Amino acid sequence: MLANSHDIDAKGIILIPELILPKGSEEAALLWQTYMDDCFSAAADAETPRAVAHVIPETGDVILVSENGEELTAPTETLG
Repeated sequence: MLANSHDIDAKGIILIPELILPKGSEEAALLWQTYMDDCFSAAADAETPRAVAHVIPETGDVILVSENGEELTAPTETLG
C-alpha cells in the first residue's frame, strides 16, 4: 500500500543485493546508471505531504490523508 511504502528515492532502496542485472547493451547500462544517480541525488522534498491510509467505515473505501487531515489524490488517480 502506498501509505506504508518507502520513498522510491530513499538511500538504499535501489541497492538490492539479490538483484543480478543481465548483460545488456552499453546504452542500457548508461540509462540504469543515470537512474541510480538520479535516485541518490534527488533531495527529499519538504513540500511533499506525507500520506496516511484511512478507511471510511461506511463504504470500506481507502483514502490517503495528509498529516494535516486533507484528503490526497492517489497517484493512480492522478496518472489515470
